[in-house]
Amino acid sequence: MAFGKVSTSTQRSPWRQVNELHLHVTAACNLCCRYCYADASAGRRAQEMPEEIARTAIDEVLDQTIASVIQIIFHGGEPLLRSDDFYDEICTYALEASGKRGIGITFGMQTNLTLLTEARALLLAKYRVKLGTSLDGPQPIHDMYRGAYWDVVRGIEIARCHEIFCGPIVVVHRYNFDHMPEVLENFRTLGIAQVHCNVGAAVGRGAARLQPLSAHEIFTALCGTFEYMLATNFAVIDTKVLMMVEREIFQRHSRDQALLNCSTPFCHAGITLIAVDVDGSVFPCGCASSNAALMPFKIGQIGKASSFDRDRLHQFHMKPHTYETECTICRAQFVCYHGCPAFDATDQKTASSICESNRMFHDYLQARSSDLQSYRTFLIEKGVT
Repeated sequence: MAFGKVSTSTQRSPWRQVNELHLHVTAACNLCCRYCYADASAGRRAQEMPEEIARTAIDEVLDQTIASVIQIIFHGGEPLLRSDDFYDEICTYALEASGKRGIGITFGMQTNLTLLTEARALLLAKYRVKLGTSLDGPQPIHDMYRGAYWDVVRGIEIARCHEIFCGPIVVVHRYNFDHMPEVLENFRTLGIAQVHCNVGAAVGRGAARLQPLSAHEIFTALCGTFEYMLATNFAVIDTKVLMMVEREIFQRHSRDQALLNCSTPFCHAGITLIAVDVDGSVFPCGCASSNAALMPFKIGQIGKASSFDRDRLHQFHMKPHTYETECTICRAQFVCYHGCPAFDATDQKTASSICESNRMFHDYLQARSSDLQSYRTFLIEKGVT
């Protein structure tokens, strides 16, 4: 595991395990989504990452990592607010720098897609930059918190035409938790077969504008998603619920026990993933860097090798005392993904509700043995064993 006693060389190379680098290239955004987890202060809206910081961050990771492939994710704010010249410069630099070191590199971007044009799509396709976005359901549902539904759909179509669309995230919230079949069916009409649903957390701008869901409401969303996939022969897959069901069926946290990601008991934040803010500050993940309440979890500064603070990273990942006494023996331990350190630090109500809803979902699954067999068959057909 990444924690515990570390060697002197590891201390000198804090990014040695990093295979995912998030660059927050701008704090500006053209939308004002009411539940956004980002800091909404006016001061951040004007900031952009200088090219020199982006280059230095890329060099630091490439020089230190033992990974054979690095993924660079452009994040914001809204990254499409940056110019074509910026992406041409940074992508070219990253490819040249990684090539000199014999390391593979891929690019991604998390964007609201409202600003995507044919010309910009051509540039991003040149570097195979895969675009992810957020879409919360049909237009009336999506626009309750985000707005610009048809602009997003137009952006999706442009990205798909250029083969650079990698799929949407759905934020589960007050206006869609009990409409999940309708939400997923909307994706089927759009020709999208895979989504990833996350329960909304009341952090950042959302701390004042997003009403946390109760355990029963989250459970309702889980059941609606489970039943839709079953009824439609998995026409649209929610990867989050599918993963929960898979782990319950096979009684494991991950197919690869050494894998760290957002859905494992100890996530990859600050270990195989780092997020670099516009000013070069390094955070364990993008959720931490965008949320002003989590500024104390800054773990370093790009360009200053001695700035890495391992103690802060330990603190970020610290589990409550109940983890050893309750979580590891909980009947729902495999369904559970053990929360998000960034979000849970400021929205403990949602964390508690997710915990309880996972127990409810576990019990629900236990009573649906024939349905679980259908899921097992589907997973095995997909090569999951």
